[in-house]
Amino acid sequence: MGYIEKVAPIAQKYARNLLPSVTIAQAILESAWGESGLATIYNNHFGMKASSSWKGKVTQQKTQEDDGSGKLYNITAGFKWYDSIDDSFKDHEAMFDTAFSKSHYAKVLSATTAEGQAQALQGTYATDTSYASKLINLINQYDLKKYDVKKSSGVSASKVISEALKYLGVNEFNWQFKEIIDTYNANRNRSSSATARGYAVKYTDDWCDVFVSYVALKSGASALIDIECGVERHVEIFKNKGIWQEDGRITPRAGDIIVYDWNDGTQPNDGWADHIGYVEKVVGNQIVAIEGNKGEIVARRNIPIGWGYIRGFAQPKYGNSSNVTPTPVTPSKPASNKITGDSYKVQAGDSLSSIASRAGTTWQNLQKINNIKNANVIQIGQTLKLKASSKPSTSSNMHVVKPGETLSGIAQKHGTTWQKLAQINGIKNANLIRPGQKIKLTGSASTATTKVYTVKSGDNLSVIAKRLGTTVNTLVSKNGIKNQNLIQPGQKLKY
Repeated sequence: MGYIEKVAPIAQKYARNLLPSVTIAQAILESAWGESGLATIYNNHFGMKASSSWKGKVTQQKTQEDDGSGKLYNITAGFKWYDSIDDSFKDHEAMFDTAFSKSHYAKVLSATTAEGQAQALQGTYATDTSYASKLINLINQYDLKKYDVKKSSGVSASKVISEALKYLGVNEFNWQFKEIIDTYNANRNRSSSATARGYAVKYTDDWCDVFVSYVALKSGASALIDIECGVERHVEIFKNKGIWQEDGRITPRAGDIIVYDWNDGTQPNDGWADHIGYVEKVVGNQIVAIEGNKGEIVARRNIPIGWGYIRGFAQPKYGNSSNVTPTPVTPSKPASNKITGDSYKVQAGDSLSSIASRAGTTWQNLQKINNIKNANVIQIGQTLKLKASSKPSTSSNMHVVKPGETLSGIAQKHGTTWQKLAQINGIKNANLIRPGQKIKLTGSASTATTKVYTVKSGDNLSVIAKRLGTTVNTLVSKNGIKNQNLIQPGQKLKY
């Protein structure tokens, strides 16, 4: 098998930003047809240098640089050392996904032809003043453009989002979510991924990833993402398919799958994935997501780009221009519209500062009177007080949870924080409260005694944590578990 035939399927597998023909030509040029020392020994087919943020292995090698006028000079630099050819091509493509790359390689990413991308790479990717002509010659001589033709699934991102929108409001309280669970269970063995499980989901289980899989099944997109009910397991499937973006700071596209880690609120976030949904659209600097099991309801979430709790994104290769970032949707109401009255319901595209400007106040004032911890995080549909109450609240010391309510929303309503409510009521997972549950508004921290759970066959820590209303990290800490993938049936776990 020749070098082109060897690497072409790999280039096609990971193609998102560059056309496969351009990637293959770069690999030929940078690796001397796979015969360079970097390629044969270190699996580095693109001469990728290692920055200070690189966590992998590094090899020091001599190399030549072009000073921009065609004159070459020698340097010694650290180059990335990959475990496989796949890793080299995957990392090369991922390089164009960063916030820096979106700006630095803007002309590369906006180019729609192989020639256009090659021209834009010269001077940005490579200092070689004849880099573009070398790439174009290789592309034409070996007919590399034939690898740019992809087999399309025929499923568009808009079709998937349209399907997801049909189920907004479906919830556990009237059992409308039963169809989602039943449909998933009927198809649970259809996944082509070896890492997917055939677990039959119960009505009492969390179903955020079941919803993602259900929408894929209904829209005909299940082959793009495979179906799974466990979020962390689904991330492994995304990685194997070459569609996973390990960066919560990028600007996603409509139809992308957003994954969260509630145990880490900072970026970069590479913790345990425990919630998932679809990106409906991007409005300004806000991501609008559609999620199943958001407070036991299919509902929207409105968060800023780069939010700390975003674990990363899966970017399915849809049949309609999967390499094109959609134009952000313009908010339906211009920011200049004045707001009157004592309260305001947050709309898509709103920010605290824009609301404050239209209401004739400051975002700091709105943050204070609404007890908002992070001024960058407000939710679509959230009701904000525009004026401070003239009298202290006379509400009782108990709040009964209503359908659709969240702990943070209850806290804002009663002038406190969700952290205090969680502490007072002994709530281990702030995302798990249920209608009818009584929440104490004041008092001392709960002193609930430690309980014990016996591990059953087929259990893993993620499933157990969700079942018990706690987190994987809590179980690991309380039980001194060194390897969270090694638990045994019959083992006793404190929680």
